[in-house]
Amino acid sequence: KAWEYFLKEISILELNLGETHPRLASSNSLVGQVYYEHFKDLENGLTYVSKALNISLNVFGDDHPSIGKLYNFLGSIYKDKTMYNKSLEFYNKTLSILAKTVGHDHIDNALVWFHIGICYNKQRNYNESLNYHIKTLKIQQAHLGTGHLDIASTYFWMGLSYYKQGAYETALDHHEKAMSIQRNAMSTNCTDTDCKLQTAES
Repeated sequence: KAWEYFLKEISILELNLGETHPRLASSNSLVGQVYYEHFKDLENGLTYVSKALNISLNVFGDDHPSIGKLYNFLGSIYKDKTMYNKSLEFYNKTLSILAKTVGHDHIDNALVWFHIGICYNKQRNYNESLNYHIKTLKIQQAHLGTGHLDIASTYFWMGLSYYKQGAYETALDHHEKAMSIQRNAMSTNCTDTDCKLQTAES
């Protein structure tokens, strides 16, 4: 009921203010996020985040941090739609904005590089996937230390790329590092759910 009411409120705002009014940028972004993350509805998520992007571009211009967040959001949606080239396009736009606003060494770059690495892995471009995950790992270790669960996920994906290349010992080494971080986290203050590594799609 609350969700239906919220959607009706947006429709009313569009009628009264016009579909491109600045007030609708955050509303459309929120609706897109709920569709994508809660309902797993990629199409509606894409529709509403795209609306938010078009409004935000008119309000803020090309290089505002909020634009970068929306580009990143779209990159994730297209990745889940297995449209990897389109996903990479938006992730690279995100990186361009991050370079101008926070610099190349900021931790936000690591998250984008991580997902770019997954895209390349899914495209079977394992060398390029490793390049991005190595960059991710360096930034993560500099900002998060060596025992953070995000680092475990990066080791996991690196191990997967090495495995696909037939470098089985190196793959095993990276997966053992990932499991070691996971075990240490679970033995301290992490729940089973929190400590699960991201599972690779077949």
